Amino acid sequence: MIEIIPAVLEKDFNRLQEKAEKLEAYFKKAQIDIGDGKFVPGVFGCLDKLGRLKTDLALEAHLMVEEPWKYLSDLQKSTFSKITFHYEAFQAIPKKTRPFAINNLIKGIKGIKGMIRENKGRIKIGIAIKPETNPVQIVQYLERIDEVLLLGVNPGKQGRKFSSEILEKVNYIKNFRNDIEIGVDGGVNDKNIRRIAEVGVDKVYVGSYLWKQELNKSIRILTNEIQIANDANRE
Repeated sequence: MIEIIPAVLEKDFNRLQEKAEKLEAYFKKAQIDIGDGKFVPGVFGCLDKLGRLKTDLALEAHLMVEEPWKYLSDLQKSTFSKITFHYEAFQAIPKKTRPFAINNLIKGIKGIKGMIRENKGRIKIGIAIKPETNPVQIVQYLERIDEVLLLGVNPGKQGRKFSSEILEKVNYIKNFRNDIEIGVDGGVNDKNIRRIAEVGVDKVYVGSYLWKQELNKSIRILTNEIQIANDANRE
């Protein structure tokens, strides 16, 4: 069954701590969105304070930043089970040297020790792509990563409208590596999660929709929609 993972985008550390405490009752993982004000309009994620976050959640970092390789030292100060960076963060680098830069970052992330038992001490690695990015751009890296994160909206702000065209990328990516995990992030809600589940993604990262009503109600609605999709796929 498709996994629901909360995506937390917060500028204020106290608010982030508050959300983490509420999420612990329902989830084992949470994604922390980290923005630099350059790759995305806002600065958020409280990366400099995440080491002080009190939570039993397994934290995943979604780096919406320029020059993500400059964040490795800060990332080492916190405990992450997975780090996801954007392919588009490398577009300013010439095409000839871009693969070297991306592979070098992957190597750097692999050098960080994870603390999550299920990962056997290894931090998982994800590559995220914006809605307009052709997945052919990341094919050569699929064997070295654990997950492809398909953005349903342009990153940086929660609550935007979902671009359903991205779902066509799922089969394309799976044709190159069937066992790679595929997540969808951005604009996920009760109106589109059934369609997302039907195409065979492994995870959905849900942000603003979780907090539109009581948390347990949002989770129940999303879970029911996923179950409907699963039942339809079995028929």
